[in-house]
Order: sequence, then structure tokens, then C-alpha cells
Amino acid sequence: ERVISPWTPITFRNGEFGVWGREMAVGPAGLPTRVRTQQHEILAAPARLIARAAGGGELAATGYKTEVLFDRDHRKQVRVSSMLGDVDVSSNVTVEFDGMYKVEMTLAPKQATTVKSLQVVLPYAESMAEYIHVVTSEIRSGVYYGYTPGGQGRVWDCTLLGDKTMQVGSFIPYIWLGSTKGGLCWFADSDQGWIPNDQTPAIEIQRNIDGQVDLVFNLISAETVLDQPRTITFALQASPVKPMHPGWREDNWWCGDTFKQYAHKQNLIFASVPFAVPSYVEESKKLVEQQHKAGKPAVPYFIHTVLPKYLVPELKDLAEQWETPYGSYGSNARCYNDSLIDY
Repeated sequence: ERVISPWTPITFRNGEFGVWGREMAVGPAGLPTRVRTQQHEILAAPARLIARAAGGGELAATGYKTEVLFDRDHRKQVRVSSMLGDVDVSSNVTVEFDGMYKVEMTLAPKQATTVKSLQVVLPYAESMAEYIHVVTSEIRSGVYYGYTPGGQGRVWDCTLLGDKTMQVGSFIPYIWLGSTKGGLCWFADSDQGWIPNDQTPAIEIQRNIDGQVDLVFNLISAETVLDQPRTITFALQASPVKPMHPGWREDNWWCGDTFKQYAHKQNLIFASVPFAVPSYVEESKKLVEQQHKAGKPAVPYFIHTVLPKYLVPELKDLAEQWETPYGSYGSNARCYNDSLIDY
């Protein structure tokens, strides 16, 4: 509960949060009207909360009356009050010293209101939206990164990832859109409060205006009657998040001698057989100490996915849960599931 160096205390003046290297101005629905990182403007226009009425008209959240709820150097929180037609929009915006900008948005209709869709739109400047990095709930297979596609209209959407973990819809927890100068990521724990369907992508990238790339979140994807409060939570973070230390290009991250795979005498960054040699732990500690005395970092990492039972003592109790018949390794392949998911 304090500011950690080299970050700096948060400022909040005239509706704008300031953290190390970045400024974020708050607007209607608690969404940012501008985000600047290292003197580069990320957004081409203010972010918007947009609803489409049953009759076909489009409404955007307006007004932003702010009330400070918490004010310390390491964390600040304000409540932003706005309107979306007949729906009150109250957003608690929390900013922390590392630049996290969290929005807890509550929609409270004054009367039953029918909407066809509800979107959050982040309009990036095209020069700040050259690359995409996306992560699903899976590891490795659920990662996408590359150039932002060209063209017009919808040029990318999250259904392309093929993530099948959601029972309804295509929610994913993280997307970063940015450039070599900086970027802005969006992330959320879940789609609680959303109304998804399997036809409309949860997240998409659109090109509709020259010089602008829109990151669109389809919070409500089907005609819905709003008749009670609904809260949706997500966060943003502009990058880079902190300065590089002097001489960072000279850092020595050689890891070949940090941990060794003793069974095969190979110098690797990981140790595949952590239990094969009785002195493994002691030898590893010595190597780490040598690294530290030399002023170098030690990077421990081990994984055993294809080892026989005599090298993995835990299999005595957990073999039934971990073993899998898939892959070229047959029953030696491991799938750790709930008891040991720690990547």
C-alpha cells in the first residue's frame, strides 16, 4: 500500500490522472477521453459507451460528474456519474501507481429499457495500433500476436482464436493493441454483467474512419430489457509501464549455468528431472548463490511433462489424474489439471 520506485505518486487534476510516463483523462461512463504515454497520444477520439435502441437509434453516454472516493499517492478512486438515455451510469474508476485504470460500471435503468446492443469503443490513432497481442484462458494455443490487419469494417475478431472455454459467447480476458512507441491493453476477469451470444464476437477490431482503428467490446449482443442494475468490470493499462534502468542493454541474462538438467548433462534454462539426482536442491542452491555473488540474476524454471514414473515420485499418488494417452509419448505424457496448474 505504497508507491514503489521507480514509479511516482498518482496525480489527479482537472479530471486527469497522472502516473509515471502517462496521463489518462476521465470522461462519460468513466471511460478515458484521452490516454498519453511517453508524449504519444494513443486515442484518436474519446472512448465511448454506445447503446442501440430497439427502434434503431444510437445513444452515447453523456456527462461526467466526478466525486473523489479515495485519495492516496498509491491509489485514487473517483465515482463518475453519467446518463445513457434513461439509464443511469455510475462508474467507480480506480487508478493505481503502476497505471492500472479499472472501471466498475453500473447501469441502473430508471424504467424498463429495451436495447439491441451495448458497446464500449476505444478509438486508437492508427499509428498507435500497429500490432495485436491477445491471450485467451489457454496457454500457448490461446495466444495470438501479429500485425493489425488492414481493410475496412471488421478486420479482426476474437472468434478467430478458436477458444472453446466459454459456454456462451467468445469472451477472452486480455487484448493489447499498440505500436513500437506504446500501446493500451484491456483486461477483465470474466464477462459477468455482459449479455453474450455465439453470433456476435465479444471483441473485434474495426476500421471505419481514416487514421483510426476501433477496438470494440460487445457487452450486450442481443436485444435485452434492462430492468435492474447491471455491473460490468474491466481495466486498461497503457504501456510502457515504467522506465528502463540505466545500462539495461548490458544486462547479463545467460541462464545456461543457472540450473542444469543433470540427468543428461545439458546446460539448459530448465531442469527437466528435478528429482532424479538426490543432490539436485543443494547443487541448485550453489548455482544460484554463485550467480548472486557475481551480481547476476538466477532464473529457476522446471517442467516435467514426459517423464516415466520412477523419475516423478508424485505419480504414486497422482498418476490417475495426471496421465493422458494422447501424443507420441503415450501414457508418459502429463496433464496436470487442477492439482498443479502453475505456469
